[in-house]
Amino acid sequence: MQLSEASMSAMREEARRRDPDNINRNVAAEILGVSLRTLQRWHRQEIGPQRKNEPHKRPVRYSRVEVEHWASSHNSAA
Repeated sequence: MQLSEASMSAMREEARRRDPDNINRNVAAEILGVSLRTLQRWHRQEIGPQRKNEPHKRPVRYSRVEVEHWASSHNSAA
């Protein structure tokens, strides 16, 4: 059985409502003030906030609290 795009979208929205601290990499990049490519490069270089999900699992998720903490601690050091 294959779900329609509308059904999948509704399921993703429900997951966001249940866990508002679980953010995607686009939101994480926005909070950090960097591009998505920079965030991906940081991950390869083991820089930046840790991902929440296991390696090689999709979609990539971050803890909002950890991203905000990392951003504030690195912006004050600059």
